[in-house]
Amino acid sequence: GNRGELYFSWGADTFRQVGRYFNGNKAMNPAAQILAALRSTEHGVSGTDLCHQLGVSRAAVWSQIESLREVGFEIVASPHRGYQLVSSPDTLLADDMMSKLGKVNVIGREIMVLEQTTSTNDEIEKAAMNGHEEGLVVFAESQTHGRGRMGRRWSSPTGKGLWFSFLLRPKLAPGECTQLTAATATALVRAIQDKSNITPEIKWPNDLMIQGKKVGGILTEMNAELDKVRHVIVGIGIDVNQTASEFPAEIQSTAT
Repeated sequence: GNRGELYFSWGADTFRQVGRYFNGNKAMNPAAQILAALRSTEHGVSGTDLCHQLGVSRAAVWSQIESLREVGFEIVASPHRGYQLVSSPDTLLADDMMSKLGKVNVIGREIMVLEQTTSTNDEIEKAAMNGHEEGLVVFAESQTHGRGRMGRRWSSPTGKGLWFSFLLRPKLAPGECTQLTAATATALVRAIQDKSNITPEIKWPNDLMIQGKKVGGILTEMNAELDKVRHVIVGIGIDVNQTASEFPAEIQSTAT
């Protein structure tokens, strides 16, 4: 399946660099604006209309279209219908996500996508300690030291799932933060159900199960004083494209 579609329910080199980062406090870059326009209609968008929407020349529009094609978007052009988006790559690009998500209030107003990291929770922790505001989401195509509860290893190979974490600074007492794990689990069940017509079960406190096997997990980590939460990191791993043989031997019987 397309991993980006699941999350959304919830030159090429230049674009790849820009497309791996999005700050919702700034306007979407031209490539993201073009994607949003193409997704808004099945009938195509003329080059002239794109020029007006972006405030750029036809040559600039063409350049952005080419950069999108080079990273895997199939965009066709015809004299009568303009540009049409036929298919999207199964690659995590921040601007692509934002072109689908639209306006967000907190979670996702800033998105970063990394090719590889130790753990997306580690990346969020560093950002939090540097004073980053809440709402930052960090995705990784792969994690070298993905982890679950009790420090258990979480297998997170490239292209096989969604591995991401987000930063919150909730006005909650430390003892109330278990609510965040429960709310996240409920949201994930709804997203998976919406995109697959499969309804996972929640295994308390943080696992998502399908037919008795784990399909996803949540790792919530908190930095707090005795009576005050400094920040909370919610890490999520969802297996999307794995076959049974692709899981490590020790979890083949329990993961899906």
